[in-house]
Amino acid sequence: MASSSTPGGEGGGSPFLGMPDLARQFVSYLYRHIRERNVPEIHVMINSSFPKLSERYFKASAWPSPEAVAALVDHDHVFMLLYKELYYRHIYRQPAPLIEHRVASWANYQALFGVILHGNPNMFLPPSWLFSMIDEFAYQFQSFQHYRAKDASSRSDEETAVLAQAQQENVWNPSHVLNYLQALVDKSEVVEKLKRANATGRGDASVLENAHISNVLPLLGYYSLVGLCRVHCLLGDFHSALDVLSPIHLSRPGYYVRVPASHASVLYHAGFAYMASRRYVDAIRCLSGACVAVSRARVGFRGTPSTLEALLKRAEQSYALLACCLALVPRWEAVDQAVATTLKTDVWATRMSRLEGGEEGLFDELFSYGCPKFVTLVEDDHTQAFRAQLALFMHDVRARIAAASVASYLRLYSSISLDKLAVLSGEEVSVVRQSLMSLRSQSQIKTVPASAAHNASASATEGTFLSYDRIDFKIEGDIVRVIDGADAKTRGHGASSNYAPFFASALQSLDVLLKGETTA
Repeated sequence: MASSSTPGGEGGGSPFLGMPDLARQFVSYLYRHIRERNVPEIHVMINSSFPKLSERYFKASAWPSPEAVAALVDHDHVFMLLYKELYYRHIYRQPAPLIEHRVASWANYQALFGVILHGNPNMFLPPSWLFSMIDEFAYQFQSFQHYRAKDASSRSDEETAVLAQAQQENVWNPSHVLNYLQALVDKSEVVEKLKRANATGRGDASVLENAHISNVLPLLGYYSLVGLCRVHCLLGDFHSALDVLSPIHLSRPGYYVRVPASHASVLYHAGFAYMASRRYVDAIRCLSGACVAVSRARVGFRGTPSTLEALLKRAEQSYALLACCLALVPRWEAVDQAVATTLKTDVWATRMSRLEGGEEGLFDELFSYGCPKFVTLVEDDHTQAFRAQLALFMHDVRARIAAASVASYLRLYSSISLDKLAVLSGEEVSVVRQSLMSLRSQSQIKTVPASAAHNASASATEGTFLSYDRIDFKIEGDIVRVIDGADAKTRGHGASSNYAPFFASALQSLDVLLKGETTA
């Protein structure tokens, strides 16, 4: 390939295409490697060369237009769809993509997925690229919905007209986005493959069984399960977000762990879905796993700074939500030891102390930072969905703080009148009675028991109701009686029988000492 005579050598513009020589070489080499199925080289080009060239030559502009590079790749239709996927992805990293770009990117995804669903693509691509296609598809849907719901007065007449036409044509319509992801799942038969694999113990790698011609559809189908989880979370449908993950058992490593961004994404979104469903123990397990996934990915990380930055932000979001969950349901045994250490040191230790003290403002702050960027179908109010989810969460926080306050007094008495409990709590009797009922319901949390975590037939939506921090009591008229035999070990106070092992051990140690002195 001829070099440019422009000063600067490789950085000069090509007289034929008007683009930097390295960009021209990138397109040509990527085309050749895709045709040769050279997956390792494709991986390097997409995850290293493309970001570096973007930073060097196209930091504030788009890559060469698809029309400009078509001659370099023999006008290959499928390759041009792949190039456009990269082209629009880069544009979305600019401060404000135009409505025309949003519409064109949607059209390209339609064409690309159409070829994959109805054609027979004869190629192999890196799993990281295939995951990023699905993840970018979900991100651009989210971005479009936020753009659409912004104040219409800030748009020009031309922009308003293009947006209206786009909505009529169902551009980035939620139903259509879900349908494309589901179609990839169905066409790839990934759910059936995973069910067979789980039954035989073969693992998630079986999604690539018989993938001799191409790995594109099998892996896109698999990663579409992760994408569906994310989109359902954005829409606030948390049951569906967990339901689509049923074929993927998060309690053991699967194919999703091979791409760090996929690993962190699936555990983060599953963790939030559990959290929003008030399944705090399962949320703690998943969010802790997301933090661990990012920590491991940092060791020897070879991606771009922007990719690492995105992973680190995902970890910070997971830590924020995890801290809230642990303050509400302190099941530290479900947390990885390294993650627990982080939460008990420095700034996180201070935050945990404030959360455990019931500081509502910090719950609000951490939830707002850590939650997904919800979308709303209502125009002119892109924050409506977020405010609705925040209100639901804070309602549960207040109820649990009030119940915890009442519980702290119950631990001191075998019986107490509602009037006295109200005085101690500083609340009305009716409020205290409500807190007692809330305390009883909150002690039961649906979760996947640890003993069933590796059950191949387990589902993300399944689980049993288990008790935590239980205080057994009954209300007789205006008297609250704490029932003997309550799980005092869990709550840390109560019946003396729970201290029997401690005193028995101490007496045994004392006996040994006394015998030693007698012998001497």
